[in-house]
Amino acid sequence: MQWSELLSTERLKGGATAPDSPSLNRSPFQRDFDRIGYSLPFRRLQNKTQVHTLPNNDHVRNRLTHSLEASTIARSLATAIGQWLKGTGVPNICVESLGECAQAATLAHDIGNPPFGHPGEAAIRAWFRGEKGKTTDLTLQPIEEQDFTRFNGNAQGFRILTQYCHGYDSPGLELTCATLAAFTKYPMGPSSESPGPFKEIGLFSRDESTFALIAARTGLPKFPDGTWARHPLAFLVEAADDIAYLTADIEDGVELGMLPSDKAKVLFRECAQTADEPPCNVLSRLRSILIGRLINDSVREFKRDYECIIAGQRHESLLKSNLTRERLKEVAYEEIFASAVQIRRDLAGKEAIEGLLKRLATTICDFKACQWSLADLRTRAPHKWRLLRLIDAAGAEGASLGKLTPLTSDSEVLHTIVDYIAGQTDRYAIELWQNVRGLEL
Repeated sequence: MQWSELLSTERLKGGATAPDSPSLNRSPFQRDFDRIGYSLPFRRLQNKTQVHTLPNNDHVRNRLTHSLEASTIARSLATAIGQWLKGTGVPNICVESLGECAQAATLAHDIGNPPFGHPGEAAIRAWFRGEKGKTTDLTLQPIEEQDFTRFNGNAQGFRILTQYCHGYDSPGLELTCATLAAFTKYPMGPSSESPGPFKEIGLFSRDESTFALIAARTGLPKFPDGTWARHPLAFLVEAADDIAYLTADIEDGVELGMLPSDKAKVLFRECAQTADEPPCNVLSRLRSILIGRLINDSVREFKRDYECIIAGQRHESLLKSNLTRERLKEVAYEEIFASAVQIRRDLAGKEAIEGLLKRLATTICDFKACQWSLADLRTRAPHKWRLLRLIDAAGAEGASLGKLTPLTSDSEVLHTIVDYIAGQTDRYAIELWQNVRGLEL
């Protein structure tokens, strides 16, 4: 792989790419960052779970604040790598471009996550693996089935960035190929051999051809098993995400009284491996010292394995074998994720998502039986017609549930349902679930 291709500023526009239109005030990757930051799906991250669902504490992070913090770490990581590459004489290196591209990709890294965090992803997968066949007669090809039984926020995020209607000339945000490639954590779709080198699919079946175009523009090789090489900046995006949540989960746990402050301070100081006292014994200051240590660890690992990374032969994260990472994850699980409060919230989120999937799927099946006629549905199943009326206005970015037609494939019908549910905030999902159950009273 060559950096002259890896930092391609060609923009994805529909089924093709086009040269970037230069701006006097912003670089191509700064424009990517701005487009992501001003988009509706990104804005909704302010009320989506990072770890804690609907906390009664404004200091606790949500997906939006986490994404902002992670993007600054990614910029630092990529800038350090860019300076090192330039110093070693690697051609075609623009340090600023590396930092800006990694920052933009990281800002978007959680844009496809459903409400309630990872339990929300698991709820969608579980429903399609079990309940879906009993609830709906919508049929899928085996490869399409995997879009949903292996659903995750990474693949949904790529769909949002490239397929949703955001008001541009073509679907998507018309981002640069470099940013989209760096965003794609797992460059693998359902058509690849399973299990592949990645733990999850990062692309839905219909999006693999789009990524193939991006990979061609950025010079990412494709392997015989159907996967592509990771973009080198994707490792930095992943590391920035890891560093941000590993430290923030502990700090938020302290904020909510789930972990004693003194215990967290000792943990951070031990993990940072520093005997020096910071200017003040404040948890946030210790956190920043630890973040610096993890950034240095990630940069060191990237440099150590650079030849393998640039050849497309590395798949695992930079911090996979990092002992500090494992220690922080262990404490977070024991003190926070396994707590009774967190388990109750996870179960409530699962109930809401699975319930909404079932109600919407059965409603859409009746709608299909009415030949996609809202007038007929209103006569035959008025309560389901009311449900579509209730949610129809929320489908502005994608296909509206009330405007599906006989030309819409069953796969796209189910994607439209999942788009709607995955795009919800925690609060909206809970309120809608309560309202939907009230319709049957």
